[in-house]
Amino acid sequence: MATSTFKKYRWILISGVLGLGAIAVWIATAIFNAASQNGEEAVEAISLSAPRMADELYFLTLDTIELEYDQYEEVPLSNQPILKETLEQAFNLVTAGEYRTALERFQETETRLRVPSIRNNIGVLHTVLGNYDSAQEAYRLVFELDPNYPGTYFNFGLLLDAQRRWEEAVRYFDRSTLEASRERLNILTAELEKDAHEQELEPNENPNRATPIVLDELIDGAIENLDDQDFYSFEMPETQRDVVQVRFENNAPQMEATLRFLDAEKKYLTMLQTENTGENLDYAFSGIPGAVYYIHVFTNSFLREGLGNYRLSVTPMSAYDEYEPNDDIFDASRITIAQSIEAGIMDEDDQDFYYFSTPDEAQNIRVLVENRSSTLWPSFNLFDERKNLIEQQQANNREADVELTYSIEPNSDYFVQILGMNGYTQGPYTLTVTLEEE
Repeated sequence: MATSTFKKYRWILISGVLGLGAIAVWIATAIFNAASQNGEEAVEAISLSAPRMADELYFLTLDTIELEYDQYEEVPLSNQPILKETLEQAFNLVTAGEYRTALERFQETETRLRVPSIRNNIGVLHTVLGNYDSAQEAYRLVFELDPNYPGTYFNFGLLLDAQRRWEEAVRYFDRSTLEASRERLNILTAELEKDAHEQELEPNENPNRATPIVLDELIDGAIENLDDQDFYSFEMPETQRDVVQVRFENNAPQMEATLRFLDAEKKYLTMLQTENTGENLDYAFSGIPGAVYYIHVFTNSFLREGLGNYRLSVTPMSAYDEYEPNDDIFDASRITIAQSIEAGIMDEDDQDFYYFSTPDEAQNIRVLVENRSSTLWPSFNLFDERKNLIEQQQANNREADVELTYSIEPNSDYFVQILGMNGYTQGPYTLTVTLEEE
């Protein structure tokens, strides 16, 4: 019995060892008083069903409440027999797992027992019952009475951790002197320092607090209430322009979702919405190499049934051709005369530059762009060795080829720029430069 009693009150002993000031003295005294009385009504921890919540919360004993009452009111709680009886009922209900009724009993005593331990226990019971907003309010009321109450800082940190609000949780664990807080603080600090996260980091309600997504990595998120908004950021591959596939996997059958996309300056790009509940969303686009983009996730439902969990990923598609990056004339890819190359335009911001060298004798050249797609309306520009524009040519329609014959200078370099036009700016093509007899 002595061993189980010690285990039951080990959290109080830890608090005393860590030196928690006056509260620590009261709690340490309560240990020995409770141990000698074998107080069966005292409950140290309860098992929680909330996901991602620690198995134990600091739930203070009746002896601790009595000691605090004596310190705050300078009279023993035994002078208030009805209040004490109500508290005894509350603890017995907790032991029996009747958390909702136990909460009602604690709330009955709160106005007459203005001590931190009562408010802490109310917060714990709200947490167990899933009333997170009410739990936060109860914990804040503890700090009105004692701004340094260590067990409540730990409990508050656990609550924020359960909501994936890790940056906030770190601040509360850091304020608690309990050894358990040190352990949780180390775990969360290491998680926050990771480049890749398996879950969103709350709060992420605006672009400045966006949760980073690593390309090719899945991340779990949730819209937990109608006002919840989640922002994520990702960085395009740095080496060359590419297409990325954004995948929103809806894990809630009734969920309705909206995705907004923002550029590096947080300006609106486009938006997607689910047309049916539980629907997934896919969006492919190419961006500036190395640039940061943002994804804004929220619900377009007015009902709680429209909330739920989801998974998000951003996957590079390796849609670039072997001549990329060649978006700039100074990065033009070298080709040879009579060589046919297979390449492509990825979007309206993509353009391809090539250069070739002419032979020793002046001749005519023929530049031919063969269109391989109905989504590309090709055009090209020809530049001389000094990179001055000398010729322009465009296809007659979005499925047509485009070609040009031009009299060249010998032993010179020429540059060809290929791009799409008239809204048809994506698709493969074949480029061939040949010598033509005069």
